[in-house]
Amino acid sequence: DINTFLEPIFEKIDLLKFLPATTRGVFQVDPKAPGAMDTSLTSTAWGSGPLQILQQYSAGMAIADNAQRLVLAQISGSPDQFILLARLDSSNVDTVAAGISVTAAGVYQGYQRWSIGGTDLQLAKIDSLTLAIAPQAALQQALDVDAGVGAAIGTGPLGTYLAGLNVGQPNNVVYGLPALYGTVAAPGSGTASLSQARVVSASFGIQGDVLSGGLVFY
Repeated sequence: DINTFLEPIFEKIDLLKFLPATTRGVFQVDPKAPGAMDTSLTSTAWGSGPLQILQQYSAGMAIADNAQRLVLAQISGSPDQFILLARLDSSNVDTVAAGISVTAAGVYQGYQRWSIGGTDLQLAKIDSLTLAIAPQAALQQALDVDAGVGAAIGTGPLGTYLAGLNVGQPNNVVYGLPALYGTVAAPGSGTASLSQARVVSASFGIQGDVLSGGLVFY
């Protein structure tokens, strides 16, 4: 067991404090909130959708079933690398991780890291209810941010747009588009186009077959 202290920021998005400035996109779900997406999958086939990546990074653990909040972040420059952060409520990290095979991978920034058997992922227990899972390089970036020696998401390209993750909806997405990182010329006549949008943000709830929320291009 590793006992460390997690300083809360504010209840809705405290997990964002671990995300590096290189974060390109954030997918946040409050699984226990009314209107949350169903984070369970009937197929284990790997794909590029957020729910499939969430399943892959959970590495056989019932993280979504025991979480009050989930954050899945994509790292810019490493599109196949993500960081999964979870704040649990109905079970602690040790119980959720009890059924998987882990090997100690050394201490980094005061946190013991564990390699998860059969994957290229590592797990760090932030406190008894909070965990982080990522490939080693991405996990070390997250722990560097927490230690204050790495640039945080608020100082990166997405920093201005993080309010889109705290609008009272159970499902929230903020993602950087190509125009955030370089000039994108408008097509055709040269008038303004959505292809020049820098960021897309979506916040929504699902009740039965009704989806309600908002989609914003910046």
